[in-house]
Amino acid sequence: MSNPETGSTCRTLSWLAGVLLGILAFLFAWKSFEWGMILALIFGLIVFFVAGWLLIRLFCVSGRVETAGNLARAESAASAAPVPKRQPTAADDRKAVPEPVKAAKPESKAAPEAKPAETKATAATDGSPPKLKAARDGKPDDLKRIKGIGPGLEKQLHGMGIFHFDQIAAWTSAEIAWVDDNLIRFKGRASRDDWSGQAKTLAEGGETEFSRKVDKGSVY
Repeated sequence: MSNPETGSTCRTLSWLAGVLLGILAFLFAWKSFEWGMILALIFGLIVFFVAGWLLIRLFCVSGRVETAGNLARAESAASAAPVPKRQPTAADDRKAVPEPVKAAKPESKAAPEAKPAETKATAATDGSPPKLKAARDGKPDDLKRIKGIGPGLEKQLHGMGIFHFDQIAAWTSAEIAWVDDNLIRFKGRASRDDWSGQAKTLAEGGETEFSRKVDKGSVY
């Protein structure tokens, strides 16, 4: 009974043993002590219940505890056991080999066309003469060869987008009036010194009396 196959078998045997002990106690109390039958029966029942309960506690419960301990130890041993490593297969080897990376094809983008330098003056809507963002080929004409245009006025004209003789030569009367009104400290100078007429001569490759003085270095 110390090692029962199941818990129910252990309890059944314990109660059977309690029944036998209760019967013996009943007979012993009735015959030996000459108790009355009722008292002897009560005594036998008490022995039956106490004996059965004690046997279950001593054998069945301890057996379950031992069984549970054995199961716990078995589970602990199973978890502690090393898991065998899976041997690599040919399929794993094929997976391990990286696939060759395809080189990205360079995108063929057409090179942006180079924008030619702006050579034509842009007309304005405020009455001002056509302007250039910069001098053609980065080489402005020497506007100081025009009488009435000194270094300060030349810088003002550059700020207005005027860099070349042919620009000044093409001014209309309205544009000349606009320049006269917008010159700082030299208002009216463009029409008074006839900048447009001088510029036309210089743009065609000619010279003026003033431009010859400038070329000789006798003015600036």
